[in-house]
Amino acid sequence: MSLFLPFLLLLIPQLSLSFEFFTPAPTTPPSPIGDGIRSPTASSSLFNTLDLDSSGSLTPNEIKKFIRKNFAAVTQLDEEAEIGKAVESVLESVDRHDDGSLSRGE
Repeated sequence: MSLFLPFLLLLIPQLSLSFEFFTPAPTTPPSPIGDGIRSPTASSSLFNTLDLDSSGSLTPNEIKKFIRKNFAAVTQLDEEAEIGKAVESVLESVDRHDDGSLSRGE
């Protein structure tokens, strides 16, 4: 399973936004190419982008940096306490190994 989609889905309740916020409205009919499922290559690329120290796991600080960079304009995530709660929510929901970080397999 792609890490990115669960990550965004976990942030949506925190943001009180609909999924449409993250998906631009199509201006043309959808392309028949693609099935809407992120490929292992794309998921791996995203994970590598988030894994700033190349350790093979995403730490809370790496997730916080991702949120600050990509959700800076979202007022529900403009304070450190709010970002901390979002990261905590992600880890509680996705961290199956209970080690406080996210591995590629999680």
